[in-house]
Amino acid sequence: MLQYILLVVILMLSIGCEQQPEDAIKDYFAAKNWQERYAIVLQRATTKSQMESHYGSISLEDNKVWDIVRIDGEKEVDVGKYIRLVVWYGTQDRKKPHLYYVKRTPDGYRIDWEASLQDNPMSWKAYMAQRPLNSMTFRVAAGLATYYNYEFSNAQPDYFSINLNSIDLIPSLYGYVERGSKSGKRMYEILKDGETHHLTVKIRFLPYRSTSNTVLIDTLISESWIID
Repeated sequence: MLQYILLVVILMLSIGCEQQPEDAIKDYFAAKNWQERYAIVLQRATTKSQMESHYGSISLEDNKVWDIVRIDGEKEVDVGKYIRLVVWYGTQDRKKPHLYYVKRTPDGYRIDWEASLQDNPMSWKAYMAQRPLNSMTFRVAAGLATYYNYEFSNAQPDYFSINLNSIDLIPSLYGYVERGSKSGKRMYEILKDGETHHLTVKIRFLPYRSTSNTVLIDTLISESWIID
């Protein structure tokens, strides 16, 4: 009987101590250097140099976690599934929210660093300055718009206007996607609620002007900032 009671107690303790998505966030912010954060992220083969460059001059001790809120709300997260968490962090007088994507793996919860930090092939500022004509994949904060200008001045019958923003607070771009295309139809279904959504798209500047703030949206890559 005593052995049975001990077994039940051990089982209850093991369940209570099971790692949660919030634990990965807490460990990430408690890290003393980027190497400790690197141990908690996904895509480690592609993020090492990016993390070293990103955190090279940043003090990790200034970002205290004040609150963590699950957006998706699941109590149980299956292996292979993502969950989104809003993390309030910063100093006592400068707290700010940030969305983190966390995945449950067979080895525990890992942070999708690229998705959470809106990792893109170049900074938003550099993209707007260099204006590359080739199609490039960008994580954006997107919302329906009514702005039609420059190359797309008369394009409303055929294109949806999409406001595209970045978290680095650079002025936004306006992207245009064909209404009848698969990507256009799906983006409208996502954005028609009037809210801003995290999407990943392929975009490109057109060659006709050198000062416009308009791009063509070629493809909807992902309905979040997660790229499988």
